[in-house]
Amino acid sequence: MQLSDGKKLILTTLSKIYEHIKISSRKIIALLNHDRVIAAATVVLAIVAFLQWLTFEDQRKALDNTDRATHDLAKAAIDQAKAAQNAAEGINSQLTIMQGQLAEMQNQSAITRSQLRANLALTIANYLVNNSDGKPLAWIFTPVWKNSGGTEALHANGWVAIRYFSPDAPQDFDFMQFGNNITPAPITIPQGSEIMHQTQSLSPEEMQNIVQHAGIGVIWGHIEYSDIFQKATVHHMHYCLRIFPSNIGAIVSFPLYRPECNYSD
Repeated sequence: MQLSDGKKLILTTLSKIYEHIKISSRKIIALLNHDRVIAAATVVLAIVAFLQWLTFEDQRKALDNTDRATHDLAKAAIDQAKAAQNAAEGINSQLTIMQGQLAEMQNQSAITRSQLRANLALTIANYLVNNSDGKPLAWIFTPVWKNSGGTEALHANGWVAIRYFSPDAPQDFDFMQFGNNITPAPITIPQGSEIMHQTQSLSPEEMQNIVQHAGIGVIWGHIEYSDIFQKATVHHMHYCLRIFPSNIGAIVSFPLYRPECNYSD
């Protein structure tokens, strides 16, 4: 059967169209297969990424929990430190108050001790001794120490010396020296009691010269003692007095002589 030229052209055209459709179909199928692979890979990657995100999220939460716990511990430590500081400040405040009270008590105690401790005061007893026919024989002088404090004086001892100088004592004379007197053994002087040191004397002629300002008489001495509050502390008293008789009777006064050798501590 012979086909006409028109039909051949139609068949050729249809054959070419078919071939193009086949080729396009293959390409489309290839593209579709390629997209499936890409899609599958994309899904796999998405799943992996999601799992990693879950892992990271768990780690972040764990870190957050750790940070929160650390923060809580730090806050608790700070609170404890503040509480300890407040307690220390309270203790320091109480200590300051107690120190003030103790200082006040010590001051009161020091005042009380000062008022109650042994306190020795000196007087010089003196009188004229006449012989049997009534003529002056000697003027005698006796240092008397009285404890006018509120407690006894412990380990008290001392000495006394006397001398007539004409017309005056040398400037370099040592009124701190013992003289020729024997220092007695230490004794205790009860409250309100008295002790006497060795009696000293000047002749009537020396006393007459003193009255006429031809010379001077000096009596000097020393005593030391402890009190019951500070037994290791020794108190010292040194005196240096001028013998100054009046023209009336046997009245004698004892002004200070050379103040630098009169002291007490």
